[in-house]
Amino acid sequence: MILTRINYYEHLHEPNYWEIRDVNLGYFNLIVGLNATGKTRLINIVTNFAKVLSKKTRKDGHWELEFKIWREEEINYKYELEIKKQIIQEEEISENGKVLLRRKKDKGEIFSKQSSKMIPFSPPKDELTLNVRRDVKEFPFLEDFIYWANNFHGYTFSGVRPNVIMVPGDSEALLENLHAVPYLFSKESQDEEMVNAIIKDFSHIGYPIEEIGVRIQEIPPHFRKVFMTMIKEKDLNCTTEQAQMSQGM
Repeated sequence: MILTRINYYEHLHEPNYWEIRDVNLGYFNLIVGLNATGKTRLINIVTNFAKVLSKKTRKDGHWELEFKIWREEEINYKYELEIKKQIIQEEEISENGKVLLRRKKDKGEIFSKQSSKMIPFSPPKDELTLNVRRDVKEFPFLEDFIYWANNFHGYTFSGVRPNVIMVPGDSEALLENLHAVPYLFSKESQDEEMVNAIIKDFSHIGYPIEEIGVRIQEIPPHFRKVFMTMIKEKDLNCTTEQAQMSQGM
């Protein structure tokens, strides 16, 4: 099964709203663009979707993805999924235009191959249907997505690791760590002259920013506090956090 089309948005009605529309894909795809134009973010859309399906993470967002698979004939799937604050707001799967799954939060209906009709069900609000209603004979279409997600692999060929975070108290171990970017901008290490020089350099190469620093966040499931680098671009109404930054930035 291959991914053929991507539509996605996140943070609807919020200052940091972001979307990408009508990305058509084939067997092999080359994504070309300037730094910080969304190349990495586009790849992360697919990566996060696969991780959500395989229960490796639970990311908020609204995915509308199309897939193609061949058996006796060509099958076109469309999977629409919206997650907000860890809750499944909407989930719908169709095959060649026919709806096989329609669900909002904890109420929905799913097509049973054995009975040849839609049957109601009540899944947990925080679980995908394919994680709680798996049955090879009754709901075989779910197996296609499970197989795709479990066999999805993503590799980042880069020496930069923008997803590395710093736990308070770890500064000693990170002093020699080339990837410990957050430490450079933490309060205990911050140098105003250095920060101003970086802001000036960013503007010089085409990234007009107003602020760069560190934000403390609590990461589930244990809500441990971590430092994450953040910047404020002049043209944006919101800050860009470390996990959202492109490799180029």
